[in-house]
Amino acid sequence: DFFISRYTDVLVVNKSRMNPTEDYLSFWGYYQPSIPYWQRILLKASMPVLLVFMKKALKLNPKRASERLVLAKEVFSKVDALLKDGRKYLMETDHPTFVDITFAALAAPLLTLDKYTGGRARKESSLKREMMTEQAQKESDLFRDRPCGKFVLRMYEDHRQIRVPPSSPESF
Repeated sequence: DFFISRYTDVLVVNKSRMNPTEDYLSFWGYYQPSIPYWQRILLKASMPVLLVFMKKALKLNPKRASERLVLAKEVFSKVDALLKDGRKYLMETDHPTFVDITFAALAAPLLTLDKYTGGRARKESSLKREMMTEQAQKESDLFRDRPCGKFVLRMYEDHRQIRVPPSSPESF
């Protein structure tokens, strides 16, 4: 829930920006050339209803987002404890396992990583720090500074190769 809450106005979208709805559209793929035009129009037209539905169906609100932030910090503390002994990967292997990849993928939105999409998404479709509230930016920085945050950053640096040039829509 906390991860989803980050993409609603509960924690993330900086409402002082000119058009926060444009931010939602951008990181939900509105500018992706691989998405058919009619789907992009449908997304834009349904955005207000979709946001209300997400908030109601997922019970997204500041209290719940705060609870999920505490839960995320608890999980990060457990992973920090695992990494304390200097291991390179969570399962003490010499290569990444599905556990490492899954943790990195689920933690990456909290860290606002540039390589999160592996080059599949255009720059316009990436979550940018300026879209986030000051509180969310601070939390993201705190997660990045933790041992498990550094682990996630290293996983993306070492193992997340860009497979498709970001500016080539014909490769989609």
